[in-house]
This record gives sequence, structure tokens and C-alpha cells, in this order.
Amino acid sequence: MINGMNQKRLVRTYLETLTTSELIKMADNLGIDIPPDLERIFIIQELMETSEDLGFKDSQTSMEPINDMPLIESVPLPKQYNINYIEVLLRDSLWAFVYWEIKAHDKFTHESDPGFEGYFLNVIALPGKEKKPVIDPFTISVDISDTSWGIYIQPEITSFRVDLCVKTGETREVIISSREIRVPRIFDPLNETLKDVPEYPILSLSGIEEFEILRNVDRAIRMHRLCED
Repeated sequence: MINGMNQKRLVRTYLETLTTSELIKMADNLGIDIPPDLERIFIIQELMETSEDLGFKDSQTSMEPINDMPLIESVPLPKQYNINYIEVLLRDSLWAFVYWEIKAHDKFTHESDPGFEGYFLNVIALPGKEKKPVIDPFTISVDISDTSWGIYIQPEITSFRVDLCVKTGETREVIISSREIRVPRIFDPLNETLKDVPEYPILSLSGIEEFEILRNVDRAIRMHRLCED
């Protein structure tokens, strides 16, 4: 049984700062049954009415723990929440890290469809300044519980975007697309044509002309000498 004598009543201004998942977690701890597709505004209303029914004291501050168990975990508040988004971060010129979120209502709608077959990422190469032919897009299947993935970027790709998609029967729907990601070029200091590239004045400031590059044969010779010593 919940003792509300020392509790504080939930107020709308506080509840509106929480994410939908935090509101649902709070409702579960208060014993409120929340349907999966219930809109935020109604979840907040249910919480406010329940706090009044339990006789919590009026206050403009946040909730105190009930039975020594916090209603929510302390986490930084996001700038936006309960939205579809996808972000791509380049680790280097060959690998990218992709993370995403699907709005709770959309996720429930997709996964409750009888024809639902899963989500996938569609990696689409875009033409660069040279306007070279774009290679065919490639797809990566992801689990319904996945929220991130590492992607290998083929060396010929200079620019790309990632679409988060859902497959339902024969239909493939794009949920959300990332911004265009430009891949930095890799320069070989031993390439004789390096001085002809437009970026060379900037590269020379980095000291690229003084880089010591070990080829496989150089490395093998050095290892052989070390073994002899």
C-alpha cells in the first residue's frame, strides 16, 4: 500500500519535462495500466489524477521516492524526445557508427502489423564532386531491439546517407533518413601526384612530406634485422 502522507503531488510542468518512456515507467510504479499507443498528453493526465487520488501534497517540486524506490532514474533531459531520428558519426574514412530511435507510437504500429518483417538500414552512396557513378545501395538487417550499428564504408564512396527502413510484406518504407555524410580522402605521402591535389597546401602544413611510411617489404626487412640482433 502506498502511503501518500509525505509525498508531493505531480504537476504538469514537471511531467512535461520527462520522456514518454519515463512517464510510462512512473505510471507502472504507481500501478497505472497504460496502453502502448496512448498519447503523452493522456499519460500525463492519468498521472496527475492518480497523484490527486492518492492525496499527495501540493508542490511545484519533483516527486520524492515512494517506499524508498525512485519513480524514475536521474538522467539528462534530451532536447527532443519521442521522435524518429537517425545520426551517423564517422570513426574514420572506412567506418561509421549509426544510431537511431523510432517513435513509440510508430514502433508499435509497425510491429503489430501482421505483415511486419523487420527493420533495416539502407546505405546509399551519393555522387561526389567528380560525379563518378554511384555504386548500388546495400542493406543491413537490424533487430527490433537494436538502436545502433557499425557500418563499413567502401573506399570508393565519397559521400553517403543512411535510411532507416521497415519492411512490411512487399512494401519497404523509409522511416527517416540521415543527413549527407562526406567521407574524408586518404592521401598517400609517397604518391608522386600528391602535389597536384587542391588540398596539398594545407597538407604540407601538417608535415605530411616528413611522414615516415613503412611498406610491407620495409617492415619485413626491419623485423629480420631485429631478429638477427
